Amino acid sequence: MADCLMMYSDLDQVYSLDLTKHWFAQGCYNGILILRDLEQGAIKHSLTAHNGYIRSLAAISSPETGAETLLSASQDGTLKLWDPESARCLQTMEGHNCAVDCVSANAESKRACSGDVQGCIAVWDLRSSTQSKYLRKLRVHVGRVMGCVMSRDGRRVSTASDDGTVKYIDTETSLVVAHYNVQSPQMCVATLPDEGAEQGRGMMVSGGSDGKVYSFDTRVKCAHGVYSGGHTDVIVAVGTLSSGRVFSAGDDGVTCQWSVATGGLEHSYHGHSKGITCMKITKDGHLFTGSYDGTVRHWDNLGVIYRLTTNALFIEQQKNEKKKKEKKKK
Repeated sequence: MADCLMMYSDLDQVYSLDLTKHWFAQGCYNGILILRDLEQGAIKHSLTAHNGYIRSLAAISSPETGAETLLSASQDGTLKLWDPESARCLQTMEGHNCAVDCVSANAESKRACSGDVQGCIAVWDLRSSTQSKYLRKLRVHVGRVMGCVMSRDGRRVSTASDDGTVKYIDTETSLVVAHYNVQSPQMCVATLPDEGAEQGRGMMVSGGSDGKVYSFDTRVKCAHGVYSGGHTDVIVAVGTLSSGRVFSAGDDGVTCQWSVATGGLEHSYHGHSKGITCMKITKDGHLFTGSYDGTVRHWDNLGVIYRLTTNALFIEQQKNEKKKKEKKKK
């Protein structure tokens, strides 16, 4: 509890979550989209957005104007693009023939990708002003696409599936650039913030139903590492920081912080009374989680990282001083 900076309570069960500088969006089981003031938690808008539960949300901030929009993906097979200030639907995006489990967007390329329960991903053009049809649709898994992340150039997509595979796909050529077979169903995927550099290849992580986090280097054909020991149940969300940290949130109600350098568990965040359903790491590094317990929590992960870093520097300094003293004795 001491790690929790802010708790937004008395909410409906939170199925999906995303944030901007001023508000956070909450997707509900009954298809209701709730937009709240980030500072006070007060409801700005509550609207019936979909005919099924809202499985995933993606906030988009225009690099040119700073204008903010929000994508929602639903069990009803549609995606919708919203203006959060007016709560007006800007686009209805149709093309999936089944429930949509995940959505990811990139403001620079003005593209989005989504994954459905039939193993397909779709790539969308966000510049259309009305009803939108996908640019292309690919069948990439034999199971559900549980998570997807679009690269900065809008060309490549990382995916995770409950068929036990994680893939890195070039949507322009339909080629699978990297394919990883994992022992358990994979429930979510994330990439490091610098993933889009140069060739758009780098590290990605996924979370499994076995409670383990898997990391991959898309330049090689094997798993880079496995982080285990932090969870006792399914991992439902993963995220990363450029400082070399990986975060995982589980159905056990726990959020774990891992070191990429060592593969070790650095810290666990406890407080939710029920399973976590979603997690968001903002661009400035703040960590939020949503849960079946009807709360959204803002965690002091930056404070934890600062204390860990300061302590590591202090220990290293002590070691160096000890070495200097031993040399003087000789």
